[in-house]
Amino acid sequence: MMRFPRKLVLASLLLISCSTIPVFDSYPNFLEEHSGTVYSDKLNFKMNWEMTKRSNKYLKEVSSGTAGVSKTWLMDFGKMMRATLESNDVKRNFVSLVEGAKNQNDVHAIIDVIDFGFASHHSIIKLRIDVSRGDKPIFSNTYEEVGDSKGADMFLYGPTKMGTGMQESTKSAMDKILKVFLRDLKVLSPPL
Repeated sequence: MMRFPRKLVLASLLLISCSTIPVFDSYPNFLEEHSGTVYSDKLNFKMNWEMTKRSNKYLKEVSSGTAGVSKTWLMDFGKMMRATLESNDVKRNFVSLVEGAKNQNDVHAIIDVIDFGFASHHSIIKLRIDVSRGDKPIFSNTYEEVGDSKGADMFLYGPTKMGTGMQESTKSAMDKILKVFLRDLKVLSPPL
């Protein structure tokens, strides 16, 4: 019987177990499965939105001792933000909500991701949103929220629950931001 050196076997197992797992891939389905969030009464206007170039490509790598240090979860927050804004839960708050360039008649929001991270089993999101109509600025606010902790799930289930826990915490932080942002938008209440 052939015998393998112990260090070679351990090194091979470590390399096999090391991986980068994209968190975004299943996020649109996650949002659909967890739909039903009510953010606000319907606003009586159309809104276009866009994200800054930096925000479109906002990536964060997350690793956790609780869920296995050899694994890294790649969170593409730009894509997660886009999926959130394109979700039915958010769209139903407006007469129309579409990604696109500014026009003279509709409300327009520019979203800039200042920071996004995941620490101590929480998502942490900080956004600046500039809102205007035509050439008239309406407000520029910074929103910062911490998502619900998913530490217990991550500890109990390890890597199998890490991605879902990150999605749940990110959604809860985004829900908090959107509720405040939509409340801020109520000041507009323009006629259609």
